[in-house]
Amino acid sequence: MKKLSKYLLFCLLLVGCVPVIHYSPQYDFTLKSVERPQNAKERYGESKIINIAEGDTIKYQFEDKMIDLTFIPTNKMFYLSLTNKTNHSIKLVWDEAVFVDSKGNSSKLANGEMRRISMNSPHPPSVIVRGSSFNTVVFPSANVTSNGIESVVPSGRKDSIVEVKSYAQNYIGQKVQILLPLMIEETVNEYIFSFEVNDFNIYKRTWDSFTGSISVDRVEE
Repeated sequence: MKKLSKYLLFCLLLVGCVPVIHYSPQYDFTLKSVERPQNAKERYGESKIINIAEGDTIKYQFEDKMIDLTFIPTNKMFYLSLTNKTNHSIKLVWDEAVFVDSKGNSSKLANGEMRRISMNSPHPPSVIVRGSSFNTVVFPSANVTSNGIESVVPSGRKDSIVEVKSYAQNYIGQKVQILLPLMIEETVNEYIFSFEVNDFNIYKRTWDSFTGSISVDRVEE
């Protein structure tokens, strides 16, 4: 009986030590276009979009005579750096900022300084003084849950690489948009940034049930 008990205990420990592995996609977004107010060209000149590659990270820079703005898109949020190129202060009006998901649903655009419990409450604008920069992260408020922030494009965990490829392939070409209302001299200028999913990488998440440690590694194909 003791031998049987020891054997069962050994089996339980052995099973408990087996690592749990899941695979999930990390999407690559491309900044496809930027819509400006109708008369922006006359006031703020020509605009340009520049792609900047830094290792595995790609930054998307938009520039005109009013702003120099850089985005770094990720699955859950977009890193944003906004520089004011004018001689006046610019206000980023958060209560009018919007995120449009791949299904066309709009939700309030949140930033990293907002608390979850007050995410949909009124928030004061961020003021960017002439010649200065403002840095934050932005994400749709609708994606904030008690468990954290959900992906802007679905990226559920799968048990195999084949499953992930089949799943993520469905979202290639999907579009999301970010509307930033920028107020200068009491005039609100709406800039709409359109991003498109153009590729994805696969990551392996390994949970060691014995130590409780988690490791995340990119799958090289």
